[in-house]
Amino acid sequence: MDLTIYFEEIVRNFSSYHKYTPGSELREKSREFVGLLIKANKEVQAMCKKESYVVSVAIVMAIAVMMFFPLTGTAGSLDPGTAPAPTMKTLDQIPPTWDQTLQCDTTACPRFQLVLGGAGVLDKETGLVWEQAPSQASTTWLDALAACQNKNVGNRKGWRLPTVEELASLLDPTMVPPQANLALPSGHPFTVLQTSFGYWSSTTNAAFPDTSAWIVFIADGGIAATFVKTGNRLVWCVRGGQGYDGK
Repeated sequence: MDLTIYFEEIVRNFSSYHKYTPGSELREKSREFVGLLIKANKEVQAMCKKESYVVSVAIVMAIAVMMFFPLTGTAGSLDPGTAPAPTMKTLDQIPPTWDQTLQCDTTACPRFQLVLGGAGVLDKETGLVWEQAPSQASTTWLDALAACQNKNVGNRKGWRLPTVEELASLLDPTMVPPQANLALPSGHPFTVLQTSFGYWSSTTNAAFPDTSAWIVFIADGGIAATFVKTGNRLVWCVRGGQGYDGK
């Protein structure tokens, strides 16, 4: 039983980080070892001479040593030089997902972040980057597609016309008239937004794919699918994501 006490002393001196991993295994191995000694002693007393007892004990000790040393040899350092890395992530480290809600108010809006030198706005809910100040000029649907494809915002290319779902993701159903003038989250960082026209999406109307496309109204949060592609509407380009219909 002295050997069990010896192992307990070893475990007691472990750091708190390792005490319950290799430490608990050492306790179990020590108890198994002592159990083997007791069993061997009983069997030898009943069946063997004194000389055989010594040999049996030696064999049992050898088995215990083989059980013990692989454990210590593979466990690595018991006191690492650095603490374990933190598992908690900050808001900026969490990848955007469409199932999260980042609440905005008049004092702060953690959902949006200015990027590209302030020329773009990152939506942390969706991972999309929007123009901070969309063009005020209205245009046809085909010209809107081309305008975004040729857009240079914040010295970056790769822009496109958003889908109707992406445009609708910016809307806040609680911010509609008469509660607000724009159906966007309170505290949003966008400027130069027009409310007199809807904004083109790249999504065509499935019922009339050759002639009409979906538009989104940021004034009241309305969404319409019957506006003809040859008419004039506003353009708000986006970067990132998957895109798009554009048929």
